[in-house]
Amino acid sequence: MSQVDVDDVDLILMCTSTPDDVFGCAPQVQKALGCRRNPLAYDITAACSGFILGLPVDSKILVIGADAISRIVDWTDRGTCILFGDAAGAVLVQN
Repeated sequence: MSQVDVDDVDLILMCTSTPDDVFGCAPQVQKALGCRRNPLAYDITAACSGFILGLPVDSKILVIGADAISRIVDWTDRGTCILFGDAAGAVLVQN
């Protein structure tokens, strides 16, 4: 939707506290996008806080936040399980 060529992306930031792969998901996103220039692909083990970052001048950063909390929540604790859910979102940050 951003109309930016995938090879113009300088950094892929994958932010999750429930990764599918304990060694990181960002390189898998990089491969799935078909990046030929191989931008830095970096995982942050924290969901929402991944959007707190310094943006280098003249850069394009793909920031992804995704969590599948339903896989790890204690469904017998009705006081807290209703507060968590699964969601994902992505944004291309550029300046």
